[in-house]
Amino acid sequence: MGGDVLLWQAVLTIGLHDVANGKDPDWLHSDDFALVCSMAGLEPSSVRKRFSMQQFRRMPRPGRKRRDSVSRDKKILVGDKSMTSAKNPPRPLGAV
Repeated sequence: MGGDVLLWQAVLTIGLHDVANGKDPDWLHSDDFALVCSMAGLEPSSVRKRFSMQQFRRMPRPGRKRRDSVSRDKKILVGDKSMTSAKNPPRPLGAV
């Protein structure tokens, strides 16, 4: 699969997220939607049939980090000094 197809699939995914969040509900029936599907190597009618607004609402939009994951990462890296302490180095996975 070429990079251009992957790019158009990403464009399609972002567009579907926008539709699921009420930004442009008519986009699914537009010529632009058909063009994006075509460039992504997909049949527009098949995408429409399989599209689930509920599924896309639950998923984070591509290219954006969720705030809770960012704060959780900070807590692990900064808040827990025992993990980085020289006296108490991290154990390898599977070690007891």
